[in-house]
Amino acid sequence: MCDHLTWFSDFMLNISFAVVTVTINFLTAFKAMRSSRMLVNAAGLQISKQQRQREMNFIRQTFFQGLTVATGQISYYVLAPHVSNEIALFLLTSLWGFVHSFEG
Repeated sequence: MCDHLTWFSDFMLNISFAVVTVTINFLTAFKAMRSSRMLVNAAGLQISKQQRQREMNFIRQTFFQGLTVATGQISYYVLAPHVSNEIALFLLTSLWGFVHSFEG
């Protein structure tokens, strides 16, 4: 009963929040890139390499943030129940806690 309850109340909720957050961040990044390009084109200027690099860094950061949250959740809820080795179990469940503390 508890395994079933935490799966839907914790895992599905947390993964849903991660997907929504990543989606909103991607939409924000692409909208900001398009807006800045429209402003630059309207002014007859070119986008600097530094500005392009900042935009790409934001997109990479957003992608890896969502990926790490999903990896931590999967290691705790999907992989850990199937592991019998105590050391591997400790590492898998610690990864979940580490991801959440490192993300903030």
